[in-house]
Amino acid sequence: MSTITAILEPDVDGTLHLPIPAEMRSAKVKVTATLESVGSRPSQTEAIEALRTLSRLGTFGDIEDPVAWQRETREDRREDFEKFLASVPDVPPMPGDEI
Repeated sequence: MSTITAILEPDVDGTLHLPIPAEMRSAKVKVTATLESVGSRPSQTEAIEALRTLSRLGTFGDIEDPVAWQRETREDRREDFEKFLASVPDVPPMPGDEI
């Protein structure tokens, strides 16, 4: 069993997506959820101050090419998703995939 506390932002359709530990990805997972509103989004001033703090800390300083980093991150997610789809029977092909 694993206890996770997370603040998630709902997608436009109202769904939430919760990442789970790798060791739990190969079986069904029981989820017990308590939904609690945590308030509104931060103000523009708060968001700017948070970005300034990250900058002062050098949080992203080791990322030499942000565009390449984002591309690699998206590709990793796509590979994970394709592995997941391969493990699920009778899933129709994704748009653009050869049939």
